[in-house]
Amino acid sequence: MKKYLVILGIFFLPITVLAEEKTTEITTTIPSNYTLTIPANQEIMKNAETTALSELKVSGDLAPDQQVRISATIDEMKNKDSKQAPTLPFRLTNEKGEDWKSDTWGAQDAVTQKTAKLNLKIEKEAWAKAKPGRYEGKIIFTSAIE
Repeated sequence: MKKYLVILGIFFLPITVLAEEKTTEITTTIPSNYTLTIPANQEIMKNAETTALSELKVSGDLAPDQQVRISATIDEMKNKDSKQAPTLPFRLTNEKGEDWKSDTWGAQDAVTQKTAKLNLKIEKEAWAKAKPGRYEGKIIFTSAIE
């Protein structure tokens, strides 16, 4: 009987187990996103000095420290029927009549969908120099997160 107790005693000796802790980090990145809505194509009435364009707006979800800058470049109206005809220059103005070249939308502006009301301005003198024909021009809007 003693032999069996000795053998059993060996099997029940305390064993030291070392515990090791390791960590897995979990991350994700949610990028800012926005939608830029630009004015639709528009037919300009002859001799119209000021033409209201549809609204320019930014909507979306931006990080609190980010903003979207919108700028515009103008490609003057050219007579498609006569290459010799002078261009028909125009500019953009805001609702106060001030020249408009760019603006910024912050995070809150994107949530509330801030708008810019733009006008296309063609001076009376430019209309006086225009020759008959179809004129086409462009407004190129560029946007970037800053």
